[in-house]
Amino acid sequence: MAKARTRAPKPEATSTDILELAPTVPHQVAETKRLIRLVPIGNDLTSSYRQIALVAAETEAEARQLAASYDPFGRDWKNVELFSAESFDDTNAHVIGDVIFKSTPLPKTKTK
Repeated sequence: MAKARTRAPKPEATSTDILELAPTVPHQVAETKRLIRLVPIGNDLTSSYRQIALVAAETEAEARQLAASYDPFGRDWKNVELFSAESFDDTNAHVIGDVIFKSTPLPKTKTK
């Protein structure tokens, strides 16, 4: 048979027991308005979609490194022969290191 335990009653908190936390400076993060879009070169006909990466980074090399390190499928975003890069400036600021992967359907090809 289990032994019954009794707990000591919790002491009542008084106003002198309450801790006040001093406000801290908010975290500062590096931001950029530059976005770099990495797009596959050519169409992979074995798939009905293509994966693109949209990366907030200052340089193409940095964007390729970030996309490669965050891609759950392990694509080789650093390979310039597989993925082209296009940079553009946005009106909004983005946190450097943000990566968005997006699947887009392949464009329809005309058949004769």
